[in-house]
Amino acid sequence: MILTKFKHSKIVFYFYILIMKTISIFILLIYWSIMIFAPVMSKDVKMSRAKINNVKIIEQKSRN
Repeated sequence: MILTKFKHSKIVFYFYILIMKTISIFILLIYWSIMIFAPVMSKDVKMSRAKINNVKIIEQKSRN
């Protein structure tokens, strides 16, 4: 067992870093899935409100 200047072995540090990397990857995946699907969900909400109110949504065409 190789000791650092701390009381714990390097194995414990590597295990801790592995756990922290895994947790951070999952947090980033959740964050980016929210960022990607937020506009999609917003459009769904607008569509469902329009259906309730019997309103037609007309998308504007960009002028070039």
